[in-house]
Amino acid sequence: MLRSYTKRLLRNRLPLTKPRRSMAVKAGLAPGTVVYVGKEREGRARLHAWDFGVEHLEEIPDLSPDQIPLLMARPSTTWVNVDGVHEEAVLQAVGEACGIHGLTLEDIANTLQRPKLEEFDDYLYAVIKMVYWEEQSDEIRVEQVSMVLTERTVVTFQEQSEDVFAPLRERLQVPDSRLRRLQSDYFFFALIDVVVSNYFIVLDRLETRIEALEYQINARPHPDALEELQMLRTELLELRRAINPMREVVQQLTRLEHRLLKSKTRVYFQDLRDQIYHATETLDTYRDQVSSLQDLHLSLTSYRMNEVMQVLTIVSTIFIPLTFIAGIYGMNFKYMPELDWPWGYYAVWGLMLLLAGAMAIYFWQKGWFGGRGR
Repeated sequence: MLRSYTKRLLRNRLPLTKPRRSMAVKAGLAPGTVVYVGKEREGRARLHAWDFGVEHLEEIPDLSPDQIPLLMARPSTTWVNVDGVHEEAVLQAVGEACGIHGLTLEDIANTLQRPKLEEFDDYLYAVIKMVYWEEQSDEIRVEQVSMVLTERTVVTFQEQSEDVFAPLRERLQVPDSRLRRLQSDYFFFALIDVVVSNYFIVLDRLETRIEALEYQINARPHPDALEELQMLRTELLELRRAINPMREVVQQLTRLEHRLLKSKTRVYFQDLRDQIYHATETLDTYRDQVSSLQDLHLSLTSYRMNEVMQVLTIVSTIFIPLTFIAGIYGMNFKYMPELDWPWGYYAVWGLMLLLAGAMAIYFWQKGWFGGRGR
């Protein structure tokens, strides 16, 4: 019964707005096989490069993989950005041009990776999660960014063209900036730093939503607020999965002794580690706040429901003896002494009003109408 019911639910469920290729497509394939795993994407992958130094800055908007070895042979620093990892052929061409191992390319094509850092003889490979707020849909987006650091080159792989690296591109326009003076390992740090800094922009937006919900719940609980709280809880859980593993990545970078990472750059990663800890602690605080608001919403709803039920119970209690009296004199007996009494009608009314008033005063003194009581 349960199995058939589950099958019926899966058969009748609404279609996913963004279909996703799962890990199942890699079943049985040899290690190092480049297969894209993630949301279905449209459009072609695009390569963009910036070659810079203290004296020059060159931007190459439409780069082909064949040009990458020529850029890497220059004495300056090069940033190659790949927008779109859903084209396996482009990934393989970039991997061959940069000397990236097949297992690394396999990880780059899999957008469901957990943030991590891997060390190779010729390069460092890092997977980080980029979090930003999409203004059009007013939703949080989490995208995977894969980064490869070589001697004088940093290669980034993004799922799509939207990113948070705009401030970094602006800083590249300043001739005497630290990005232009230092080497590729500092630019590698700067990329991660921009991603981590953007975490706090998203967290500030979440704090505003939580405060607005808290005000609304305290003013008047509404079922929509409970639904919004559940959505917030889901978003916070997703953020936690994206940000928490970043602590391990940055911690590794602070302790890693590799020829590509200079000792001066490791100092910057120590500051970045503190920011990650701050972000994770803020996430935990927000999660506790959302759980408290859910409990508060349920408590206030129950309290107001109890108030309504209390008033209805009082009204019913007052009318029970009145109904009893009206029922007695509503019986169809021929001989009832009070029926022939001229003041019988008014006496019954007086008795009912007196009884109702006495009960109302008694309930008020008990505090059941919201008074203090005794």
